[in-house]
Amino acid sequence: MRDIRTDSIVRTAYSNRINARIFNHSAEQYVLAGDHGGFEYVLNRYMVMVPDAYFIPRDRFVMDRTTKSIIAPEMVSTESDPALGGFGKVVEFHPDGRSVIDFTDCGRTIQGPVICVSPWTSFSARITQILMGILHCDDLLETATPILVPEDLTMLERQALALIGVPDDRLVKVPRNTAVRVTNALVPSKSYARSMTLATNRGLLELGYFLEPNDLRALNRRIRARLEPRADQAPVVFIARADAGARFVTNELEIVDALEKFGVRYIRTTETPIETTCQAIMDARVVVSGHGSGLMNFVAADSATTLIEIDHVGNDWLGRAICRVLGAKYRLAARPDSALRDFSNYTDRAADVGEVVGMVAEELGVQPR
Repeated sequence: MRDIRTDSIVRTAYSNRINARIFNHSAEQYVLAGDHGGFEYVLNRYMVMVPDAYFIPRDRFVMDRTTKSIIAPEMVSTESDPALGGFGKVVEFHPDGRSVIDFTDCGRTIQGPVICVSPWTSFSARITQILMGILHCDDLLETATPILVPEDLTMLERQALALIGVPDDRLVKVPRNTAVRVTNALVPSKSYARSMTLATNRGLLELGYFLEPNDLRALNRRIRARLEPRADQAPVVFIARADAGARFVTNELEIVDALEKFGVRYIRTTETPIETTCQAIMDARVVVSGHGSGLMNFVAADSATTLIEIDHVGNDWLGRAICRVLGAKYRLAARPDSALRDFSNYTDRAADVGEVVGMVAEELGVQPR
């Protein structure tokens, strides 16, 4: 099973049918095996240089201005017309992955080279995608190239840039919702591929995210290099999902109360500065979290840290993938009556308090009381 859209843009760029060049192309191959069968997946890693492009920080595409084609289709949401936000309209799709756009020039030009990575929106997983995209370019270019960012950066976005040591004088600020023309736009490939869902005889199974190891390790190194270990941190961190719109653990606070005897810190990522969250995770011995985008904060963890993910059997791919790259230990606390994931798994259910407490006790080397 292949990421057809990513493969197509690599082939198209090499074919010279668009005005762009591919730099440092490599491919990471994943082989998935289990009771659902075996599948191969290739995640391409590269950077595209477009000499004349359109870019909107809010959305997921860069467009080759010469051919009026989107040249990074894996950065485009499924519904392309809404993603264009009134600045253009998809008028034709090509089998090789290009989308021809009826587009309006906004009249502003940014002189590059400049890194164009998106989307700039305040969700944990997307912030992580932005940071990995920046470090991806830093790694491939071996230089601190200017970065195109929205001029109205949110507090979370500013904190995230500070977390990896990006100074303000490296930023080129443009309106968030306006298309700008960019000369020499440098576009990183995504550092992860979105999950795929398969129909099985036991229901729907989601294969999960495929994370690019080099970019994830680079983010781990950059974050940990900017934080000093602290001895006063709690050994257990619980990442909350109580304020999430879905997939939260209904007895979350009951679990936290039961973990108090070990020393636990309860973190709502929507209320806690990202640096504070990463500091707590970096110094923790065990991190507990329900499945969700907050798991991406585990990228700050040490390889000796254990992640306990509360989720449904068959939906344990995100935390497990992060731990596999970082060399950390992964454990799944399966929700009662869970089976292979289906859409009903998005409903909010309780976790087994005793199971979670027992796992934490084992990882800390103490006897549960």
